[in-house]
Amino acid sequence: MKAIILQHVAFETPGYINNWMAEREVASQLIRVDLGEEIPYDADIDLLVVLGGPMSANDNDPFLKQERQLIQQQLKKNRAVFGICLGAQQLAVCLGETIQSTPKEVGWGNVVDYRTNQAYTVLHWHGEGFSFPTGSTRLFYSDDWANQGFQYKRAIGLQFHLETTPTSIRAIVENDEAFLKQSILKQTATEVMNHPIATENKELLYHLLDQLMGD
Repeated sequence: MKAIILQHVAFETPGYINNWMAEREVASQLIRVDLGEEIPYDADIDLLVVLGGPMSANDNDPFLKQERQLIQQQLKKNRAVFGICLGAQQLAVCLGETIQSTPKEVGWGNVVDYRTNQAYTVLHWHGEGFSFPTGSTRLFYSDDWANQGFQYKRAIGLQFHLETTPTSIRAIVENDEAFLKQSILKQTATEVMNHPIATENKELLYHLLDQLMGD
C-alpha cells in the first residue's frame, strides 16, 4: 500500500499515524504544502491523509484549492481519504458542504461515538467546523458541536485530533498557544501539554484507519 500525507504547518504532524503506517507496512510520502512542495495529482495512492492547520478551508490559498482537487480524485476512484480538523473541513467542502464558526473548542474535551455511545477525551483545536455532508454516516459529536466526525464511503473526516502524541501536543501548544484564549474548555498551555493521552485514542485511530483500508 502507498499513502500520501499533506502537512500544512511544521507543528501539526502525523503523530501516531506514522506509527500505524510503520506497523501496517504502508509506504508513505509526506508533502509540505506550506513549503510549496508539489501536490501529485496523478499519483496512484491507496490512502490520502490531510492533516490540520491554522488556516481556514474558506481561505483562498492556492494550495487549499489544489489539495481539494486531489481529494476529489480520491473520492471519484473510491480510494481512502482520512482528514483531520482542517483536512476534515477540506473533505466536507469537496462534498458540497460549508465551513462555519463554532464554539471555540481548544484543549482537551470529550467526544462521543454515535454508534457505541462511548466517550473519548481528545484534543480539540478549532474555532470552525463543517456542516454535515449529505449521504454520510455520523461518527462523533460533542456537547458543544454536533459535527465532530463523519464517514462518506471510503472517506473519514474528524474535527478533533486522535493522532496526538506527547511530542506533537507540545509542538502545537508552543507554536499556537495564543489560540487557547477564549476557548470554552478553559485550559492553560501547561494543562494542555501535561494532560495524559489515553491509550483508547490511539486504538480508535488505528481502528478507523484499518476500517478505511478494509482490514
